[in-house]
Amino acid sequence: MSINDSELIAKYGMDLPPDPNNPIMDAIQVVGRTRTLVTRETDDTAWLFDPSWSPAMWALADSTMRDMRRRFGDRIEAAADSDTFLYYPCIPNLYVYDDAMERFSYMITTRVPMPHAVGERGCDVQLAPEGCSGRAVYLPLERGQFIVVFGICRSCDAWVRETAEVRFRSNVIGAQVHLPPGARIDPGSPVPPTP
Repeated sequence: MSINDSELIAKYGMDLPPDPNNPIMDAIQVVGRTRTLVTRETDDTAWLFDPSWSPAMWALADSTMRDMRRRFGDRIEAAADSDTFLYYPCIPNLYVYDDAMERFSYMITTRVPMPHAVGERGCDVQLAPEGCSGRAVYLPLERGQFIVVFGICRSCDAWVRETAEVRFRSNVIGAQVHLPPGARIDPGSPVPPTP
Protein backbone atom coordinates (compact mmCIF):
# COMPACT_ATOMS: atom_id res chain seq x y z
CA MET A 1 0.00 0.00 0.00
CA SER A 2 1.35 3.38 -0.94
CA ILE A 3 0.37 6.67 0.65
CA ASN A 4 0.78 9.79 -1.43
CA ASP A 5 1.70 13.23 -0.12
CA SER A 6 -1.87 14.57 -0.09
CA GLU A 7 -3.03 11.65 2.07
CA LEU A 8 -0.22 12.29 4.57
CA ILE A 9 -1.00 16.01 4.66
CA ALA A 10 -4.69 15.27 5.31
CA LYS A 11 -3.97 12.52 7.86
CA TYR A 12 -1.62 14.60 10.01
CA GLY A 13 -3.20 18.01 9.40
CA MET A 14 0.01 19.40 7.95
CA ASP A 15 -1.89 22.06 6.02
CA LEU A 16 -3.65 23.37 9.15
CA PRO A 17 -2.34 26.17 11.35
CA PRO A 18 -0.78 25.10 14.67
CA ASP A 19 -3.21 24.27 17.45
CA PRO A 20 -2.97 27.17 19.94
CA ASN A 21 -3.87 24.78 22.81
CA ASN A 22 -0.95 22.47 22.10
CA PRO A 23 1.57 22.59 24.99
CA ILE A 24 4.41 22.79 22.48
CA MET A 25 2.99 26.11 21.25
CA ASP A 26 3.07 27.44 24.82
CA ALA A 27 6.70 26.36 25.16
CA ILE A 28 7.63 28.05 21.87
CA GLN A 29 5.94 31.27 22.95
CA VAL A 30 7.71 31.20 26.33
CA VAL A 31 11.05 30.71 24.61
CA GLY A 32 10.31 33.63 22.26
CA ARG A 33 9.26 35.93 25.09
CA THR A 34 12.26 34.91 27.20
CA ARG A 35 14.66 35.53 24.36
CA THR A 36 13.33 39.07 23.84
CA LEU A 37 13.74 39.73 27.56
CA VAL A 38 17.30 38.49 27.88
CA THR A 39 18.89 39.49 24.57
CA ARG A 40 18.36 42.16 21.94
CA GLU A 41 20.15 40.08 19.34
CA THR A 42 18.48 37.38 17.27
CA ASP A 43 21.16 37.13 14.59
CA ASP A 44 24.89 36.50 14.58
CA THR A 45 26.69 39.05 16.75
CA ALA A 46 30.16 38.56 15.23
CA TRP A 47 29.96 41.97 13.52
CA LEU A 48 29.95 43.64 16.96
CA PHE A 49 33.27 41.92 17.73
CA ASP A 50 34.97 42.56 14.36
CA PRO A 51 38.63 43.64 14.83
CA SER A 52 38.32 46.43 12.24
CA TRP A 53 34.91 47.75 13.26
CA SER A 54 35.15 47.31 17.02
CA PRO A 55 38.74 46.71 18.19
CA ALA A 56 37.81 47.14 21.87
CA MET A 57 35.16 44.40 21.64
CA TRP A 58 37.60 42.18 19.71
CA ALA A 59 40.15 42.62 22.52
CA LEU A 60 37.48 41.92 25.16
CA ALA A 61 36.41 38.71 23.40
CA ASP A 62 40.00 37.53 23.02
CA SER A 63 40.91 38.21 26.65
CA THR A 64 37.69 36.52 27.79
CA MET A 65 38.44 33.44 25.67
CA ARG A 66 42.01 33.30 27.06
CA ASP A 67 40.68 33.57 30.62
CA MET A 68 38.14 30.83 29.92
CA ARG A 69 40.83 28.51 28.52
CA ARG A 70 43.13 29.26 31.46
CA ARG A 71 40.40 28.47 34.01
CA PHE A 72 38.78 25.51 32.28
CA GLY A 73 41.47 24.09 29.97
CA ASP A 74 41.26 20.64 31.56
CA ARG A 75 37.47 20.45 31.03
CA ILE A 76 37.82 21.67 27.45
CA GLU A 77 40.47 19.04 26.71
CA ALA A 78 38.35 16.28 28.28
CA ALA A 79 35.26 17.14 26.21
CA ALA A 80 34.40 15.48 22.92
CA ASP A 81 35.15 17.27 19.64
CA SER A 82 31.41 17.57 18.94
CA ASP A 83 30.57 19.19 22.31
CA THR A 84 29.61 22.83 22.58
CA PHE A 85 30.64 25.14 25.39
CA LEU A 86 28.63 27.92 26.99
CA TYR A 87 30.64 30.42 29.04
CA TYR A 88 29.29 33.28 31.17
CA PRO A 89 32.18 35.61 32.12
CA CYS A 90 30.09 37.17 34.90
CA ILE A 91 29.76 33.89 36.83
CA PRO A 92 32.40 32.60 35.64
CA ASN A 93 31.38 29.08 34.78
CA LEU A 94 31.67 26.83 31.76
CA TYR A 95 28.84 24.54 30.69
CA VAL A 96 29.55 21.65 28.33
CA TYR A 97 26.77 20.24 26.14
CA ASP A 98 26.70 17.39 23.68
CA ASP A 99 23.51 18.75 22.11
CA ALA A 100 23.30 22.18 20.47
CA MET A 101 19.60 22.60 21.29
CA GLU A 102 20.21 21.78 24.94
CA ARG A 103 22.77 24.59 25.35
CA PHE A 104 20.58 27.02 23.39
CA SER A 105 17.64 26.25 25.66
CA TYR A 106 19.82 26.77 28.71
CA MET A 107 20.90 30.20 27.53
CA ILE A 108 17.51 31.57 26.59
CA THR A 109 15.63 30.27 29.61
CA THR A 110 18.02 32.18 31.90
CA ARG A 111 18.82 29.64 34.52
CA VAL A 112 21.56 32.16 35.20
CA PRO A 113 19.54 35.19 36.30
CA MET A 114 20.19 38.51 34.63
CA PRO A 115 20.24 41.62 36.78
CA HIS A 116 17.45 44.18 36.50
CA ALA A 117 20.09 46.90 36.57
CA VAL A 118 23.82 46.98 36.05
CA GLY A 119 24.46 47.68 39.75
CA GLU A 120 23.47 44.16 40.87
CA ARG A 121 26.19 42.25 39.08
CA GLY A 122 27.71 44.59 36.57
CA CYS A 123 28.21 44.84 32.85
CA ASP A 124 30.88 42.56 31.36
CA VAL A 125 31.64 45.07 28.59
CA GLN A 126 32.12 48.39 30.43
CA LEU A 127 33.24 50.37 27.36
CA ALA A 128 30.70 53.20 27.12
CA PRO A 129 32.57 56.51 27.61
CA GLU A 130 29.79 57.90 29.84
CA GLY A 131 29.81 54.75 31.99
CA CYS A 132 27.44 51.82 32.38
CA SER A 133 23.73 52.34 32.87
CA GLY A 134 20.43 50.64 32.14
CA ARG A 135 19.13 47.11 32.35
CA ALA A 136 21.60 44.42 31.31
CA VAL A 137 20.81 41.76 28.72
CA TYR A 138 22.79 38.89 27.20
CA LEU A 139 25.08 39.44 24.23
CA PRO A 140 26.12 36.00 22.93
CA LEU A 141 29.21 35.57 20.76
CA GLU A 142 29.67 32.28 18.93
CA ARG A 143 33.24 31.24 18.10
CA GLY A 144 33.26 27.74 16.69
CA GLN A 145 32.05 25.38 19.39
CA PHE A 146 32.27 28.12 22.06
CA ILE A 147 29.47 30.52 22.96
CA VAL A 148 30.51 33.33 25.25
CA VAL A 149 27.53 35.08 26.81
CA PHE A 150 28.38 38.61 27.93
CA GLY A 151 26.11 40.72 30.10
CA ILE A 152 25.82 44.15 28.49
CA CYS A 153 24.07 47.29 29.75
CA ARG A 154 22.07 49.63 27.52
CA SER A 155 24.80 52.29 27.40
CA CYS A 156 27.50 49.85 26.35
CA ASP A 157 25.16 48.14 23.90
CA ALA A 158 24.38 51.48 22.19
CA TRP A 159 28.06 52.47 22.16
CA VAL A 160 29.20 49.11 20.74
CA ARG A 161 26.60 49.13 17.96
CA GLU A 162 27.28 52.75 17.00
CA THR A 163 31.06 52.21 16.98
CA ALA A 164 30.82 49.10 14.80
CA GLU A 165 28.38 50.78 12.38
CA VAL A 166 30.44 54.00 12.05
CA ARG A 167 33.71 52.12 11.53
CA PHE A 168 32.08 49.82 8.96
CA ARG A 169 30.80 52.81 6.99
CA SER A 170 34.18 54.55 7.25
CA ASN A 171 35.89 51.43 5.87
CA VAL A 172 33.43 51.29 2.96
CA ILE A 173 34.01 54.99 2.20
CA GLY A 174 37.79 54.50 2.43
CA ALA A 175 37.63 51.61 -0.03
CA GLN A 176 35.27 53.54 -2.30
CA VAL A 177 37.85 56.33 -2.74
CA HIS A 178 40.24 53.97 -4.53
CA LEU A 179 37.70 52.67 -7.06
CA PRO A 180 37.54 53.91 -10.65
CA PRO A 181 35.03 56.71 -11.40
CA GLY A 182 31.45 55.45 -11.44
CA ALA A 183 32.24 52.25 -9.54
CA ARG A 184 30.79 51.76 -6.09
CA ILE A 185 30.81 49.25 -3.24
CA ASP A 186 27.49 47.61 -2.45
CA PRO A 187 27.74 46.04 1.05
CA GLY A 188 24.41 44.29 0.53
CA SER A 189 25.49 42.58 -2.69
CA PRO A 190 25.35 38.75 -2.66
CA VAL A 191 28.24 38.70 -5.13
CA PRO A 192 31.62 38.60 -3.36
CA PRO A 193 34.13 41.28 -4.41
CA THR A 194 36.87 40.27 -6.81
CA PRO A 195 40.46 41.49 -6.41
